[in-house]
Amino acid sequence: MAKKLINLLIEVQPEPAAIRSLRRFIPTFSLTLLVIYIILQISLLAYIKLNLNEYNKIQKEVQRLENGIAIAKSRESLYITSIGILDKIKKILDSDTKIISNTLPVLIKIQSSDVLIDTITIDNSGPAGFTVKTSNVTVMEDLVSELRKNQSNIKFKDIKAAGIVRENDGSYTFSISLSVDKKT
Repeated sequence: MAKKLINLLIEVQPEPAAIRSLRRFIPTFSLTLLVIYIILQISLLAYIKLNLNEYNKIQKEVQRLENGIAIAKSRESLYITSIGILDKIKKILDSDTKIISNTLPVLIKIQSSDVLIDTITIDNSGPAGFTVKTSNVTVMEDLVSELRKNQSNIKFKDIKAAGIVRENDGSYTFSISLSVDKKT
């Protein structure tokens, strides 16, 4: 048997020029990229910090303005409500209230210690009504005669009494409806 030699060592071949230049270039390139990354990261953090401060300033300004708006809203709603009420008062004053202003004092003057007027309703178109409580029949008759007297002076017409009720204490409660002449 003949001896054969097997060489297990691979012969070293010289590296190509491209691989040698890459081995020198890659660490420098990696270090450069790392430095660029660190610089970009630091500048990004600085940019965010500056913008965060500006954002906080803007946020405070917005909050201050919103508080001012909230205060102004409450005043504005008060003004709007006041304007609405004043408009209604103006409409009432502009309307023809001659009937009411002429009739109401006459009806209230009827009231005395023996005559108590509970409710009075008067409309601009002429109808009026009120509920009366009198202490006895004589007072009730005097009230009717007073209304008859005022019928010609104030120009009441269609005077009607309804719902006469005698209470337990001897007093009388009834309602009176009448029409007021619009020309008064």
